[in-house]
Amino acid sequence: MTKLFSLLLLVFVHSNIGHAAALKCQGARLSPIDTMICTDEKLSEYDERLNILFHNTIVLSAPHERRQVLDEQQRWLTDVRDKCDSWICLLGAYETRLETLSQTFHERLSTKIAGFVKTDQAMSTVLARKLEELPQSCREKLEIEQSKWEMGRESKCNKEADDKAGSSSMRTMIFTACQAETTEQRKAMLESIRSCDSIR
Repeated sequence: MTKLFSLLLLVFVHSNIGHAAALKCQGARLSPIDTMICTDEKLSEYDERLNILFHNTIVLSAPHERRQVLDEQQRWLTDVRDKCDSWICLLGAYETRLETLSQTFHERLSTKIAGFVKTDQAMSTVLARKLEELPQSCREKLEIEQSKWEMGRESKCNKEADDKAGSSSMRTMIFTACQAETTEQRKAMLESIRSCDSIR
């Protein structure tokens, strides 16, 4: 899936913004903030959670939304987190950012799921119309091909989600994105059917 690959590539390129504590703690020179996070179990846990949430939100975001998330994360790092001078300040900064970004993540996830449902319904409408338009002799063929396609979609998207995410929290997102894109392609194919010979 080209679109999904581009999203994942963007996450990789910008991973330095949402870096996890385990990565930055390997550096030879640590800032006072980094040292505080690296040496505290709670702050390290929050930093890791924020890293994962940031990446997952980027994957779910549209192009213009990704820029917004990146800018917000950078502002939070420089204007909030890096200006803390105590453990309690850092804890509050992470808790607030996690809450804010979590809300954005769930909004984007709901939008993706709703988008897939809408696309699936649109495809079903096109299928029903084609079954009415085509001669009786073609209808059974189209129904059989559609059933095969539906099974193939599930298999394809499960494999893609397993290959790219395994059991991680990104699996649902990858699976849903795959279903939405595959369904959109199927809808376009159904719309192009003009005769029995074009059914596939």
